[in-house]
Amino acid sequence: MLPDINLLPKYERESSLLYILFIIGTFICLSLFAVVVYFYFTTKGTLEDTETQVEQLNQEKTLLEVRLNTETTVEETATLEDAVTYAEHHIVPTSHFIDELLLLLPTNGYLSNYTFNYQSVNVETQFEQMGDAALYVAELNESEYVRDVQVNQISTFELSYGQPAEEVDIEEMYDIIPRYNVSYSIIVDQAYLIEGAETVE
Repeated sequence: MLPDINLLPKYERESSLLYILFIIGTFICLSLFAVVVYFYFTTKGTLEDTETQVEQLNQEKTLLEVRLNTETTVEETATLEDAVTYAEHHIVPTSHFIDELLLLLPTNGYLSNYTFNYQSVNVETQFEQMGDAALYVAELNESEYVRDVQVNQISTFELSYGQPAEEVDIEEMYDIIPRYNVSYSIIVDQAYLIEGAETVE
């Protein structure tokens, strides 16, 4: 019997092992590629959705800003119109009251200053006699426009001819009449002031 001698090397195991490794590597590569493709398309879809949402939000923001600006403009216009209407209906006509103040002044009495502060009026007057100041208070208290009168200050001053003292003749100095500057605070009857103006109109 002849012995069976095979001089060729055995490659079956090595080639089958390489083949298996190749198959596994190819599968892993395909799996990784599939995962990458999946994540790419998923992320791309999410990104498109996000961009769409951002665009919608920007449009909504623009619409809200336009609406807010419109409402603000309308509110400002309404506020200004309300203010004008309020001012027109609540203008306090003081010209009749000033006429009354001038009418009640005694002879040789003058109104030198007038300040109106809604419900109160500050008045400065000039009189030749001290009694005229008291007479003016009595006249004011009788007026329908006035609720209360207070004398704030009384001071005296002399009218001069505008010449230096040494140039004024002594006889002229005796002719200069000292005057009394009287400051009053007057509480005004607002209701009557408005009613009186409407009646005159």
